[in-house]
Amino acid sequence: MTIEEDKKHTKNHYWSLWKLFAKEVKRAPWLLQLDHRYPTGHEVLTAILLASNWKEDARTWRSLEGHFHLVDQLFTELPLVPIVLDDYLRFLYYVGELALPHAFSLVADALKSEKSTVAFKDSNTIFLLEDLLQRYVYGRPAELKKEPQLRNSVIFLLDSLVESGSSAAFRMRDDFVTPSA
Repeated sequence: MTIEEDKKHTKNHYWSLWKLFAKEVKRAPWLLQLDHRYPTGHEVLTAILLASNWKEDARTWRSLEGHFHLVDQLFTELPLVPIVLDDYLRFLYYVGELALPHAFSLVADALKSEKSTVAFKDSNTIFLLEDLLQRYVYGRPAELKKEPQLRNSVIFLLDSLVESGSSAAFRMRDDFVTPSA
C-alpha cells in the first residue's frame, strides 16, 4: 500500500486506508504479545508505523505532509515494548524528520510512563535515538533549549541512553547542558 502511494501520491485514499489499518492494529490480539521472544504481527506493525523499505538517504516523504500526527498518535496508543519503540524511531530516522523535534517529547513521555518496561537493550534502537538526537543537539540546539518541556525531554532521553552505556549520549548531554560562551 505504501509503495503504491509513493508511486501515485493519492494522499486522501492512502490515509483513509491507513486509519482503518491503524484502528485494527490497536485492537489486534497479537499486540499484547509483541514483547515475546517470537512476536506475531511485527511485520504489520512495521508497515503501519512506516518503518521499513526506505532509501538510506530518505528523510521525508511527500505523502506524510499534514499527516505526521497520525503516526505520532498511533505510537502513543500502542503498548511501549522494544519493537514499537524501535519501529517508531526507524520511522523518525527515515521519513519522519518533520515530526522532530516534537517527537522527542513523545518518546520521553512514553518511556517515563509507569506502563513502560522498555530499556535500551537493542543496539539498533540506541543507534537510531543517538543519531536523531545528534541532528538536533549539535545541529539545532537553540530549537531544543527554547521550549522547557522539549529541553527536559531531550535531557531525559540523553540520561536514559547514558544509563544504557552510550558514550555518544554522554558527550551530547555534556555539550547540551554546558552553557555557550
